[in-house]
Amino acid sequence: PILSFSGKAQEPMQGCSLSSDGSTALGWGGQGTICVLNLEDGTPLRRVTSRWGIVNNAAINSQFTRLFLVATVNKLQFGIIDLVEDRPIDIQGLDHQQDFGFSAEGCFIANDQRLLIWEPHLSTFSLFEANSASLIVTVKTKGPVTSIIPSRDSTRFALLTFGGDVYVYESQSGRLISSQVQLGAAILSAAWIPDGSRIVLMTSSGRLSILDP
Repeated sequence: PILSFSGKAQEPMQGCSLSSDGSTALGWGGQGTICVLNLEDGTPLRRVTSRWGIVNNAAINSQFTRLFLVATVNKLQFGIIDLVEDRPIDIQGLDHQQDFGFSAEGCFIANDQRLLIWEPHLSTFSLFEANSASLIVTVKTKGPVTSIIPSRDSTRFALLTFGGDVYVYESQSGRLISSQVQLGAAILSAAWIPDGSRIVLMTSSGRLSILDP
C-alpha cells in the first residue's frame, strides 16, 4: 500500500468511505471513533467520537464542515457532527423501519446544501437541509431501493431499484426528473459519465446499458 492508517489501540477500523471530491477518507471503528485522513499525503486530519454509539456508516461533505453518521446502540441513530463548532446535531423526522442489524446510507449533495439518506431495500428516501438537519421531504419510491448514485456535480442523483428500474431526481427538492423502467434484471453497478449526460449500468444478466437521464 502507498499509505495505511488505523484507529486507536484496541479498535480496528470496521468500515471506510471517501469524501465526494475524493480528497479525504473516513474510517470508523466499533467503539465509535471516526478518523479523517488526507489522501494526498496520508496526514490524519481529524479524530471524532460518536455520541450515538457504534458507527455503521459515515459520510463527509466536500467542504470538510459536516460529518454524517449512522450509529447503533439498541436501534439505528442518525446524526450530523458540525466539524467547525465541534457539536452534534440530531436528525429529526426520520423513522427507522428495518429490524436491528440493518443499516442506512447517506451522502451530501447539491453542493453540500442537502443530505440524502436511504435504507437499502426500503421504498423511500429522505432529503434534509444539511446545515440544520431539518427534513425537507420523504419520497415514496416505486420499488425497494438498492443504491443511489449522485451525479458528478451533485445536482441530480440516480435511484436504482431491486427490479431494475432507474429514477433520476433533482437534488435540491427531491423532484422526480425522469425514469427508465423494466430493464429486466437487477442492476449490479452504475456510474454517471463525467459530463453528467449519461448513466452506465451493468445488470445481472450481463447486459451493459447506457441511459439518457
